[in-house]
Amino acid sequence: DRYGYNFTDDKGYISYDDPNDTGHGTHVAGTIGAVGNNDIGIAGVCWNVKIAALKFGLDIASAIEAINFANLFHISILNASWGGRSYSQSLKYAIDHYQGLFIASAGNDGTDNDKSPIYPASYDSDNIITVASTSPDDSLSRFSNHGVESVDIAAPGSNILSLGLEDEYHSQNGTSMSAPHVAG
Repeated sequence: DRYGYNFTDDKGYISYDDPNDTGHGTHVAGTIGAVGNNDIGIAGVCWNVKIAALKFGLDIASAIEAINFANLFHISILNASWGGRSYSQSLKYAIDHYQGLFIASAGNDGTDNDKSPIYPASYDSDNIITVASTSPDDSLSRFSNHGVESVDIAAPGSNILSLGLEDEYHSQNGTSMSAPHVAG
């Protein structure tokens, strides 16, 4: 568990996304911490950072395990580039008791989270920073969720170039790309 933990497969070592995955986690990690000023590829927001990959499934139980892991190992910032419509009191409890900043992506439906919440982004926990997506002209991305009460900040999330699987680079869109700009 030196580099994180895979709660889906119950393995302690994670070096990269499974080749069958989309590369979502690798893209997010590159946005946060790809080394800069080295004439290679792209630069992340924070060039000197330790990243722990906490991979989990689509179930609430493994998400809670990941948050508890972060508390156990004193990980001070969690990037939560995931979400759904289901409210969970257990997940909210875990986030409320997480001893760091919880950076959550606002969602990509183009809807108002104040009226139709996305979780974990819409929990009213004191340690959550919810991030919408902006386009290159600094306007809200057409796909980005928003909310006067439930969204705290916006960051770049359209056409974000970052790391891909197998030594490649590619662009992705989404609040999943915005949240790591804030986490970094």
